[in-house]
Amino acid sequence: MKIYYVMPVRLPSEKAHTYQIMKMCEALADYKNEVVLLTAYRRNFSELRDLDPYDYYNVRKNFEIKKVYFFDLIWLNNFLPGRLHYIVLLVYSLLIGIISLLYCWIGKADVVMTRDSRIAYIMSLFFNVIYEVHTFSYNRLERYLERVAFGRCKLFIIVTKNLRDLYIAKGYDKNRMLVLADGVDIGAYDIELSKEEAKRKQGFDVKEKIVGYIGNFLTLGMEKGLIELIKSSKHINIDGYKIVIVGGPIEAIEKYKSIIKEEGLDADKFIFRDRVEHRLVPELLKAFDCCLMPFPWNEHYAYYMSPLKMFEYMASRRPIIVTDLPSVREVLDEESAVMVEVGNVYELGKAIEKVLIDEELYMKKADKAYGRVKDYTWHERVKKLMEYLGRG
Repeated sequence: MKIYYVMPVRLPSEKAHTYQIMKMCEALADYKNEVVLLTAYRRNFSELRDLDPYDYYNVRKNFEIKKVYFFDLIWLNNFLPGRLHYIVLLVYSLLIGIISLLYCWIGKADVVMTRDSRIAYIMSLFFNVIYEVHTFSYNRLERYLERVAFGRCKLFIIVTKNLRDLYIAKGYDKNRMLVLADGVDIGAYDIELSKEEAKRKQGFDVKEKIVGYIGNFLTLGMEKGLIELIKSSKHINIDGYKIVIVGGPIEAIEKYKSIIKEEGLDADKFIFRDRVEHRLVPELLKAFDCCLMPFPWNEHYAYYMSPLKMFEYMASRRPIIVTDLPSVREVLDEESAVMVEVGNVYELGKAIEKVLIDEELYMKKADKAYGRVKDYTWHERVKKLMEYLGRG
């Protein structure tokens, strides 16, 4: 089967969804599909511009990347007021979708996949489309585009059961939807490296415990709980630990440092680092004593997210401390993670303290999580998709 995955994204990019797209293309190609990732020409940051996407994301070159060359309208948003950004995105996606029709027709695509509602709307006029949904938009135009696309698409992939239930409540046919959480490449985390060795390689003191967070600091412009993580350190009544926060955007770090100062916290307890390439993430996680996902409560985090970091934490065999959200409970529970009340910085701090004091006890939860993550690999995800399509 020849699959064109059409997404007008920057490659490589610091955005997590581009990594997910690349890993899906790799896994689809492993199932003897001929896969083409069709992106668009986009202006990129200078530090990313010359990097090879396959190396950056640590994926094999078993699929082809092609670019639609068209003026990068998204770049104009740097100079336009915020109220116009969506209009630019809408026009750009529709134009890329129209141009991509020609690429897919010439390439004789059997199936087109996308995560973009505008692309799904255009492509479903002429091709079998699999549309992957990662959130729910209340924008009226988006709702119209998705509604029309749903009537023509072969399949909607939904990343959480709660998100599926919302679509069903909105009148969508459950038989045309397949719930597939995100995944992880377990093999990338199967590295012969002790925690002490990993700490040395990362420049950490091997005698100190490392409380780690890795990932973007914001999703869709929303905080991801780092403020609560910072404030929780007031309630960690042990010495010999560091809170390591790795990700971006790098300019946001000054805001977090200001909060540390305002709260009267010890700045030396915190280490901030810029984003790292995906191929370096397994080694970094090996240096952590526990991994944090302190998500706040909002509709997206509570019901729609399927965070890549959750599966990466699980694959790293490190204790996970996470806020108790319905989306998280679709994968983790008290047997496999330490669940804390959303927004309760005291409970979060005490959970960190307990894990650092009795690591052996909480490693049992980490082992449970590792056993469970084997059902959430990229290959398992594609296997379920191929079975649904009758090609398993």
